[in-house]
Amino acid sequence: MRIVLRPKNIINAQLEADQDPLTDAEIKKYYREDRIIWSLYLTFRRVDRWLTTKIWGRRYEYATIIGYGEISAIFQIGDNFEVAFKRLPLFADRPSAEKYH
Repeated sequence: MRIVLRPKNIINAQLEADQDPLTDAEIKKYYREDRIIWSLYLTFRRVDRWLTTKIWGRRYEYATIIGYGEISAIFQIGDNFEVAFKRLPLFADRPSAEKYH
């Protein structure tokens, strides 16, 4: 027996009584918009890489996401495989950060 979990069903099961459930049309619209945004982003990235390497003659440094935490992202920059960088959200002050935890 194969179990298939559909995100729509999981999300709709968590909604409050006054919230409208997600529809297949809304999900398709979201992913269509997401695909357009990513296509544009990747096109601009290719143009930026071309300008940086061919016109300005510099190395193209790009951060690659290599992992995620609960509120952070871990990434690598360029060809440096020995160092990982961690991006954390900014908090206004120490009490705000401690309140999150």
